Amino acid sequence: MGDFVLKKGIQVEFDKENGLFHFKNTDLSYHKKLTSRAFATIIGVNKWESVGSAILERFKLVEKGEPIDPYYSVRGDLAEMLAYDFLKNHYKVSKGIDLELATWEKDAIRYDNFPKNPKFGGMIDIAIKTPEKYRAVIEVKSKSMKDLDKIKANKGNPEEVMQGVFLSYLSKVDKCLMVYVFFTPNQEKIMREFVLRDKSIGYDIDSKMVAKDILNSTKWTFESVKIVPFKHMVSKYDMLTKTEMGYKTLSDLKKNGYLPTNYFAPNEEMYLKSLASGEEEVPF
Repeated sequence: MGDFVLKKGIQVEFDKENGLFHFKNTDLSYHKKLTSRAFATIIGVNKWESVGSAILERFKLVEKGEPIDPYYSVRGDLAEMLAYDFLKNHYKVSKGIDLELATWEKDAIRYDNFPKNPKFGGMIDIAIKTPEKYRAVIEVKSKSMKDLDKIKANKGNPEEVMQGVFLSYLSKVDKCLMVYVFFTPNQEKIMREFVLRDKSIGYDIDSKMVAKDILNSTKWTFESVKIVPFKHMVSKYDMLTKTEMGYKTLSDLKKNGYLPTNYFAPNEEMYLKSLASGEEEVPF
């Protein structure tokens, strides 16, 4: 669980008898759409983040944490490029099929492939458009080589698989391909050196440009890394139930103004109780 701090001015009341936190002196009439990462967290699949913190983040009630290390953005973009080439090659060699793949520029679509959907959204890494039989959403994840065995044993991290399945459901396709790209320690060292180089000369990090620069300089191909795909089928009924449940969780806060204490991690619960009591936040 990361840092969790409410925005200034928000009042918290603790209903001990019913185990509820009431959030007051704030506008609960609006919340952001439920996107893939937030969805996985709000339905309780993400062990690294609490349901409560994800709900409050959608309502813009929490302070932003530390910015993401640009290294991870570069590693992610690099993984997507290598995964794209891997998919084209794999289907051509193993099945004799020329896939038509789709990708999108993040800024061009404002990180949302579903702008007309008022409730749900998110950005697809890669999609298989044709042939029709192979239509699927591709969720690409970049990882360190040390995580290989754990991820293979579970066919992916549950919260990441749920992100991919969610985007597949929104796309009205019944297949999600999780493509994990693993980098060696030496490859990660090289990526960090490229990021530090641009930081040192004052450049704003354009992760995609840095990733292309790395590929041009190192001549890495999809065969230079370890790529492991997993196929997950999408149950429309199951996802309909989960999406309705997830959105209702947001609607309940909008309607009632409170969240149960069990939605929060122990340290978050302690912090909210300290706010409710008027005490200073404990330092640990």
